[in-house]
Amino acid sequence: MAKTKQQLRDYANTNRNTNGVQSLTGATENIMWNDVIDSMALEGSSDFLYLAPQGIAPPYKEGNVWYDDNKKTLAYQNEVNGIELNLGETWLRVINKSGAVIPNGSVVKNTGSDALELPTIELAMADEYVNAYVVGITTHEIGIDEIGYVTTSGEVGMDTLLLTEGQAVYLSDTTAGALTSTAPTIASVLGLCIVSDAADGRIFVNVQNLLNFPGSLGILQELNTPAISLTAGVPATLLGWTNSWDITMLVDAANGTITLPNVTGFYRVGITCQITFDSQSQTRTLAIDLHNQSTLTTVFTYVYNVPRDATSSSFSFQYPFSDNTNNSYTVRIASEDTETITFNKISFDIESLHLRQ
Repeated sequence: MAKTKQQLRDYANTNRNTNGVQSLTGATENIMWNDVIDSMALEGSSDFLYLAPQGIAPPYKEGNVWYDDNKKTLAYQNEVNGIELNLGETWLRVINKSGAVIPNGSVVKNTGSDALELPTIELAMADEYVNAYVVGITTHEIGIDEIGYVTTSGEVGMDTLLLTEGQAVYLSDTTAGALTSTAPTIASVLGLCIVSDAADGRIFVNVQNLLNFPGSLGILQELNTPAISLTAGVPATLLGWTNSWDITMLVDAANGTITLPNVTGFYRVGITCQITFDSQSQTRTLAIDLHNQSTLTTVFTYVYNVPRDATSSSFSFQYPFSDNTNNSYTVRIASEDTETITFNKISFDIESLHLRQ
């Protein structure tokens, strides 16, 4: 039953021994009530304030405020029918400019803002660092060019059947906008699965973006054709590697490239090799360089002096460098003379020293 402020004043004046005192918005004096009052309409407004604990949300109307008896806190309805915000939860008002409908319970990232300075969103995915920095989980389905809400802290009701109840949830590295209970290599923690269920699943959202940057590593070892014929002064790229491993880097053994992740950071190259060659009566030099295939520039050159009359040798070096794009790198070797160098053992790797978003 709805009552005006004047009706409530009259009620309070005749029932001054009732429990509870509350100041109404815009009122200059306190109004008293007890739990027999179900709801009231504020003067000059069609919005309702439900005072008695509500086991279910009241019929939708923008501006409704009530005491949620399930969560034991105040809740209200905004301009989106079917969702309620409880006191203590945090939402972000956004607009979907992704070109596709974004379903309820989707993990999203920010892509900028529109003309009204609303944050624009699209689906996030943990395939790259730049795609794994998220703002939260959608509270409802948001249509193309529609304004909606993303939960950044609090509960979201969604299908959680494939998630493990009581465990942390992460942004998926295989499906855009999806959650997983298995931490991917690039891990953004979205919160906790409270209830695992298709119809009544719940997630407690507590976003921790890229909580731990994993080490990034690319390794190439051994050559399919270890004997390299060199033309004097002409660098030869080492191709056709036998073994390869990678963590968040892309390794191409056939082309001899290691591609860095698309994230700014400091990296370190390491090269180790054992070589044999024909003996010569004079010293000569070999030049081994780290070559940026994307920009066609040489990052670092290691010059090795081969002793006279020597037929084998070994050497290794490391070199730190900074990069802010996902460039591809190769190893090249050059000699001041025409000769054949055989790599009995060789390893080429790049590892991250410090990654930053």
